[in-house]
Amino acid sequence: MAGRGRFTCRLGALLLAAVVGAATALVGAPMHASAQVHPAGGVKILRDEYGVPHVYAATAAELFFGDGYATGQDRLFQSDLVRRTATGTLSQLLGAGDGGQNVAGDEFFRGYTGGTATLRAAFDAMSAPDRTAVTAFVAGINAWIAVARRTGALPPEYGVADPLPQRWTETDVLATLMLGVLQTGAQGFDEFHNAAVLQDLTTRLGAVRASEVSPTPTGSRIPAPPPRSPPRGLGRPT
Repeated sequence: MAGRGRFTCRLGALLLAAVVGAATALVGAPMHASAQVHPAGGVKILRDEYGVPHVYAATAAELFFGDGYATGQDRLFQSDLVRRTATGTLSQLLGAGDGGQNVAGDEFFRGYTGGTATLRAAFDAMSAPDRTAVTAFVAGINAWIAVARRTGALPPEYGVADPLPQRWTETDVLATLMLGVLQTGAQGFDEFHNAAVLQDLTTRLGAVRASEVSPTPTGSRIPAPPPRSPPRGLGRPT
């Protein structure tokens, strides 16, 4: 568990640096409510006054394509750090690290996810709608990578770190999901334990009483964002 904690803390530091860099970039180049793109088919991405993307689509596949595209626009390098950490390839981007910590982290996460073959088997076992969502997200973020490489719109971090962003795969998405489960649990939220306790309480006390006495992880209550309207001229996002 100590090893997991170190890797999680290391990831947190990397993500913090990426978020700070992204925030600085947004301050320098704000996205206005009029900013919109039509990356493919019936997909429309319109940003509100806060720069938040609203994805409009006619189908689930188009919706997740837009999600992937907008994620690439806003968080490409940060997403790459998460993806490479989860797939055990971070040292290819950032080097071995002090004392080889990135290499050690890569070895840990390759064992944790089981590798590409295990992740592919997990993807193949998913329901058809879930596979569609993952595949469409991958297509969307890859579409933005292609645009960014062609137009010189890659995040400035790629001017320092090599190699350039690689195309995403479905197994990359599953690996990052597994990393999310590990990271959240390692930070003390203990969702699996709490779920087991809630199930036991529900059996013994009933659903209403169980919800009243079930444990709530410290710090897990996230305040709701301020209300805002969709970008002017369009209806409710899909």
